[in-house]
Amino acid sequence: NALDEAGQREALAWALRHGIDRKAWLDADGALNAPRQFRGRCYDAVEAVDPRAGALSDALQEAARRAYKEVDPVGASTTHLLMLFYAKLERGLGWHRDNGRSDGRDLTPVVSLSLG
Repeated sequence: NALDEAGQREALAWALRHGIDRKAWLDADGALNAPRQFRGRCYDAVEAVDPRAGALSDALQEAARRAYKEVDPVGASTTHLLMLFYAKLERGLGWHRDNGRSDGRDLTPVVSLSLG
């Protein structure tokens, strides 16, 4: 695991604070903003979420660099987060392809962290 239990709880706390308390996952009526997929979706700058979010992602990238030398040849640092909240757990995260406009187009890494 990339995070111990305390780290997972801390990351979950700031994700919920941003997603629910600051309404990043909600529409104007307070419902999930991506209802067709039974999820809330938030794409935001790291600083808007939590100061620790960027450091966490950077640490995960560094671990990937140590394990796989060819990862991230440009040494990019985390600037944005895409946070998804799935309301229907039985659906899970199925096979998919991250090919949207905000998913990246080059060798810059995408760090994925699942809590739950």
